[in-house]
Amino acid sequence: GLTITLNAAKSSIPYQSKTPISLIAREILQYAKNIEEAIAIAKKRQVFVSESLLIASGSENKAVIIEMAPELFSVYEQPNADEIICSNHFQSNVYANDPRNNNQIKNSHSQYRWDKMNQVLKENSKLQVEDVVAVLRDVKGLNNKSIGLGNEKSLNQLYAHHSVVFKPKEKLVWVSSNPNQLAEFTAYDLDEIFNEERLFANKSLMIDSLAVSKDEFIDSKEYLNFQKFKTIDLSFDEKLRNEEWISDQDIENYIHLNPDFWGVYFKAGKYYYQKDAFEKARQYFQQALSKEVSTRNDEETLNQYLKEIRKKIK
Repeated sequence: GLTITLNAAKSSIPYQSKTPISLIAREILQYAKNIEEAIAIAKKRQVFVSESLLIASGSENKAVIIEMAPELFSVYEQPNADEIICSNHFQSNVYANDPRNNNQIKNSHSQYRWDKMNQVLKENSKLQVEDVVAVLRDVKGLNNKSIGLGNEKSLNQLYAHHSVVFKPKEKLVWVSSNPNQLAEFTAYDLDEIFNEERLFANKSLMIDSLAVSKDEFIDSKEYLNFQKFKTIDLSFDEKLRNEEWISDQDIENYIHLNPDFWGVYFKAGKYYYQKDAFEKARQYFQQALSKEVSTRNDEETLNQYLKEIRKKIK
């Protein structure tokens, strides 16, 4: 009943190889019987990237986060609490003065997603599997705010390949189906999966009665528009790189496909900035800032463009 979830933290560029984090995870799953043994295995290994290993133990009814970096090691626990949250930054005191981790908290979208998950848990004292799946599918921001589809601040950024729900004590897992954890979550019993007689049986190992049905959002006009948006967004990026001409109507159509996302206004602003249409560029950059911008670095980029525009249109 031991499970591991790997969440990357901010790393420096590695200049020498050490143990890949996936091999450490595999070693823990293969040899550890409990959290104490998992920690002992992790401590023996040197890593070249920073990573959080969220370890849950069904036999102990407990979860901790092993926080590993090339120079530091810590185990983060939440005593007297019913939950523990892991996003993409370290939380233990060992990293309190680590500039790279503090920069990650301040400038990335990791803290926002941590806050969003914390908000969900405060509103729901207990989550069933269907509730957890709903969280993994959530495209909204804090306070259920619409922040645009594909925003990195969303719990579901609509780019993930898959997601998994574990029930360690019962050795049950639910695995999402394509696309983007919106389709059916299929259930499996790990004791049955690793039962040699069943393993070579020519039949499905899914537990149909425990499946979580697809999200209705997958059939919505909003999601269809997002699929179109992703295709047009790639084309828009290429035209920006090559400084090609784009019609005003095409820009409006592009924005219409994902109107709550800051990025569409940012890219429209970049286009008009390239074409020296500074007043139009200014309007779009300001619209982008009125939305939920993904990172502080993105906000600084927008403000830098506005600063340059003020110089040009004096």
